[in-house]
Amino acid sequence: MVYVYHLYLGLLSGGQILAKKRKVFGQDKNPETNMYIDRVTDFAGVDIGQLKRDFRQAMNVIADKMTELERKAFIDESSQVFVMNNLIVNSIGGQSKVLYDLLCKASVVPLVPAAVVLPYQ
Repeated sequence: MVYVYHLYLGLLSGGQILAKKRKVFGQDKNPETNMYIDRVTDFAGVDIGQLKRDFRQAMNVIADKMTELERKAFIDESSQVFVMNNLIVNSIGGQSKVLYDLLCKASVVPLVPAAVVLPYQ
């Protein structure tokens, strides 16, 4: 249950983030519909936010029926799943390059106006 909880909430949340990014930057659009459809996190017209709320509510109903010992075990296992998922994500190569590129692009924003203003002072 813990793994499924983290897996699906992570996928659904990540899918929402990627969908917003694609919408802003206009990436990977289907030429027929002018929309990107993610085959992993698209649920054909289902509101993802509502799906996440329903999923959390179902987990809360289950948690209400757990003993204190089961709740503790669930939370401990949840912490382990979180740690292990982060280890998997961090094992993917190229992350430092992506962060470096983002840092370089972000630093250009304040530098360009400064480069324009400073010579005129």
